Amino acid sequence: MNKIISKFLIVIFNKILILGNIFSRNRIIVYSKQKLDISDLETRLYYYLEDRNKCKVTHISTLFTIKIINLNHLLLFGNEKFNNILKYRKRTFYVDHRYNYSDAWQWIFFSNSFHNYIVPTQLSKIKFIEQTNKLKSSNYKKTYVFGTGPSLEKALSHDWSDGYRIVCNTIVRDKELWNHISPHFIIAGDAIYHFGFTNFAKTFRQDLFNRMSETDTYFIYPSMFHRIVIKEFLCYSNRLIPMPEKSINGLIIDFNIEFCLPNKGNVLNLMLPISCFLAKTTYLWGFDGRSPTDKFFWSNSVKHSYPEYMNELIINHPKFFDYYVPKSNPMKYINEVHGSNLDSDLIEAEAKGWSFVMLHKTWTEILQKRHLKI
Repeated sequence: MNKIISKFLIVIFNKILILGNIFSRNRIIVYSKQKLDISDLETRLYYYLEDRNKCKVTHISTLFTIKIINLNHLLLFGNEKFNNILKYRKRTFYVDHRYNYSDAWQWIFFSNSFHNYIVPTQLSKIKFIEQTNKLKSSNYKKTYVFGTGPSLEKALSHDWSDGYRIVCNTIVRDKELWNHISPHFIIAGDAIYHFGFTNFAKTFRQDLFNRMSETDTYFIYPSMFHRIVIKEFLCYSNRLIPMPEKSINGLIIDFNIEFCLPNKGNVLNLMLPISCFLAKTTYLWGFDGRSPTDKFFWSNSVKHSYPEYMNELIINHPKFFDYYVPKSNPMKYINEVHGSNLDSDLIEAEAKGWSFVMLHKTWTEILQKRHLKI
């Protein structure tokens, strides 16, 4: 009988300890029924937290109290069905990269929530409008938009100085091409490739930092990443343009009225509204699409990406690749972001007087039919 009472008291004591932790400041609750790789967890916590050493982490294996207490942040691990708790409990984030394809975005949401971070959107809008008004005084009639497909390597042989120039993400690796194009804007928007903790993302940001010292380029990105960006790019704060994302249809956005990016899951879908805001004609280069022999999403120019870090990226975010490029349907992502929905947006814009011209052959059907044969 005494043994039963002792065990009962120990259980109650442990529950009280956990409850005490729940009410303490800077407390993070990590839930997992299975043993976690603590080293991996700590790597992510050190990256996404302002000061990991000031944050106390409590590990639990049951959700007996968490379901009703919303005072602190809860990180979920495992392959359970967390739908109800995610729906009804605030400050809860499913960050397990082994089972959740959006783990990197969940870490970003967690980081912003934990630090109660608010993006200075109004200031960002003012900077963007001032810069675009300044650029429009050049009276260019076209915008050049650049992807990072293999054809980008040939862009060095062309003169792009007669239009606005918008480039995306890992073009920053090529110092020569960057300065040849001298972009007005660079856009990046992926939580894994650009704003994550792996060597791929870190190298991208270091190269971007170096390139921004060479030109007057402005950096546009979804505002959810601003806390990550401002830490490393504070000296370029006057050229940082974080923009909120929103479910919005179409490519013609008056940013004077509605300052937001469409939430459509691909950088081209972020670039086109900016291009349309600057000019009525958009020329596209470097969007080669996915060939039948490509692995993962599509091929990138080796000079404008970081293939040496891809394996690390896949190891740290395996579900992301399994979800978007499944072996059973490798065209899934292409069809979602560069398929009929984007085609409808292009057709709608064309009906209103905008035009889109693909400057080289591409595997992407909706762009190939807009290929200018020269």
